[in-house]
Amino acid sequence: MMLYLPSTRFHKATALVRSLLTTLMERKGIPGLSVAVGVDGQTVWEEGFGYADVKNSVKMTADTLVRVGSISKMITTLAVAKLIDEGKLDIDRPIQEYLPNFPVKKWNDQEVTFTTRQLMNHTAGFRHYLTKFDIRQRLANSREGSPQLPNAIIDAYEYCKHVEGSLPPEFYNRTTYQNISDSLELFQNDSLINKPGSRFHYSTFGWIIVAGIVENVVGTKFTDHMANLLGQLGFHNSVPDVNSDIRANRVRYYSRQSNGNLMNSPIVDCSWKVASGGYLSTVKDLTHLANVMLRSCYYHGTGRCDGLFRPEIVHHLWTPYQDAFDEQGTYGLGCVSYKENIVNANNVRPNHHVLHTGRGVGFGSVIHITLDGEDLTCDGNLIATKIPLTGKIVNDTFNGATVAMLANIENYNLQHIAKAIASIFISYLKR
Repeated sequence: MMLYLPSTRFHKATALVRSLLTTLMERKGIPGLSVAVGVDGQTVWEEGFGYADVKNSVKMTADTLVRVGSISKMITTLAVAKLIDEGKLDIDRPIQEYLPNFPVKKWNDQEVTFTTRQLMNHTAGFRHYLTKFDIRQRLANSREGSPQLPNAIIDAYEYCKHVEGSLPPEFYNRTTYQNISDSLELFQNDSLINKPGSRFHYSTFGWIIVAGIVENVVGTKFTDHMANLLGQLGFHNSVPDVNSDIRANRVRYYSRQSNGNLMNSPIVDCSWKVASGGYLSTVKDLTHLANVMLRSCYYHGTGRCDGLFRPEIVHHLWTPYQDAFDEQGTYGLGCVSYKENIVNANNVRPNHHVLHTGRGVGFGSVIHITLDGEDLTCDGNLIATKIPLTGKIVNDTFNGATVAMLANIENYNLQHIAKAIASIFISYLKR
């Protein structure tokens, strides 16, 4: 497509990444992929590769609308951060103060409370997707008097038996949900898997509770509130993934059979998890998401912030916790957040990475922000989730790169290639 800047500064970086992505797509059998890169807060390149619709030869572009999966959590974080900044939400209060009808949970027969903070950094004790084995066991137990699984989960379990795919059954939910309270019924009566605050366990379901909290605090349906907020912030193509909506530039989703043949992904309904995994977006809007957060981080040398909320709010969201981590890295609130020391001949320079990936039926996604020369740990130390300290941005302006990528192939992890692209552009920035 095009470079955003008339300067030739990043032509070599763009050519190198274009070659890397072309090779990646050939090796991994990715039908279509879009990418956008920002440097120092300005978009410098966006392009599409391959096909959004293979059969009809529709090209993938930076405007192609694709599922973003768990990047939806970063989108939802915008609403949470705004409420924190306005003093309307205390993320360290028990959630029943904001969602009084949510069932009180127990651990070892004792009533326990959990907070929005714990939901956002996945330490509240809620489950993630049930496996086929989990569902078989629950179905067997229900015949012995235990509570019945929701019909939507049973339907998804039966449906996934007849489709190609390696994802857990709940990914194949086909039921349409009109509101958050109906979605909560999928899991709100399930037992906790650990005591709140005791350990990390990634949970898409916990973020449905976050959506319910936002909805109750603002007094407006969650999707309506988000549409209004995203519109104010200049998002043009970040919308709930509603199957019945007619959307221009919407992608077709694909998977590979065991023999390598390309096939259409099965039809699923993501309305049950809109806040945690149910948005559509474009790489243009995802780089805009990064820039909205970055504008709130930095003062740009003007002595004031021109972003959505105070810088310390974003610093707080992006501070990593020592007891919230998995193979992707340590977690902040609504994002993966980790420090990396870059060693060269003369010194050791910190880089801080903030990101989220998404994977699911027919797609893979990533948004990756590399903050060059920053360290959002607390004086070099990871803190426990129980200690509400905050790391600090030390520079007046953003130095670094943002990368957004979307692919229409099932369950593909784009995290490492996005980080590599950010590094390539930063290296050319310093030449």
